[in-house]
Amino acid sequence: MENSSEKAHKLTPNYFFAIRIDSPALRSYHDEFTTKYFHLHPDQRSSNRCSQGTLHITIGLLSILKVREFELAIKMISDISDLNLLSPLQLPFEISLENTLDCFHNRVAVIQAKSEHLQTLYQRLKELSVKYELNFVESYALFNPHITLVKFQGRTNLFDQSFLSASDCPVVPQESLKVTEVLLCAMGERQEDGFYRVVSQFSVQAEASD
Repeated sequence: MENSSEKAHKLTPNYFFAIRIDSPALRSYHDEFTTKYFHLHPDQRSSNRCSQGTLHITIGLLSILKVREFELAIKMISDISDLNLLSPLQLPFEISLENTLDCFHNRVAVIQAKSEHLQTLYQRLKELSVKYELNFVESYALFNPHITLVKFQGRTNLFDQSFLSASDCPVVPQESLKVTEVLLCAMGERQEDGFYRVVSQFSVQAEASD
């Protein structure tokens, strides 16, 4: 009989927890990164599924297949806000990006967003998802929170990983980002502004000190 960890590896995610990025420096970096990459690989440009308008930090993934599961996800997010279920972690908090580029599944180029706060957020969302009987999807490539720069579809359309260590590859800006809210988004679905469709969100403010 398969355990919950083995089951999680087999699930296909269709929703994700995200922090939307509103940073001129990162938007400029994304433009520079993609411009230089697609100058070398112009035939892959049309297969890219990311743009400046979709920049975000992916925190965790859910597989929601039933109406009941969707309702539980919405309730969990509502409870996070109302009951402060992230404690001791409090929003807002700040994170600093490092010059750490990586590639997942040979098709997704990312900035690894390594931060103690983000890892705590990841673990709390994972624990709460289990508590609310939701399918929190894990895999070796999606464990760390990350910012996607380029994403290709199709098994034969691969990202040239040598670009990440090339002299032409731009350096990630030393940017500090303030996290004020976390979104639950539907994969593949877009809003009018080009960002993923947000189905719910939460923002737990730190309690005022006396």
